[in-house]
Amino acid sequence: MNLSDRGLEEIKKLAIKKKIYGEITISPIKNKRFRINYSPNAATHHIIDFGVWPPKVGTYFDYKLKQVDMSLDWKAIRKAWIARHKEIYIDNKIRAIDTKLSPDYYSYKLLW
Repeated sequence: MNLSDRGLEEIKKLAIKKKIYGEITISPIKNKRFRINYSPNAATHHIIDFGVWPPKVGTYFDYKLKQVDMSLDWKAIRKAWIARHKEIYIDNKIRAIDTKLSPDYYSYKLLW
């Protein structure tokens, strides 16, 4: 992959379009792609690192930017990722892709 900035500007635009609020930056954590500073109110603040970097084959987001092997079946890859991650629960109560406190939420909404 040749995304030197990891697609930061594009992911920020997508976040605005999807009404995901918080400052998105490049993650300083090894093997993580992005970081979001999420503050649902003045009393709480969360720093969430999400996305794998560098990715093995990419994400649906990368596919949309045409930065991956375009010969792969990206719709099937996306469907499989979503199916796997819909089965991950936090404390056996809420799906990880449904809570803004989970990295899976941001990966699901922005990368897949």
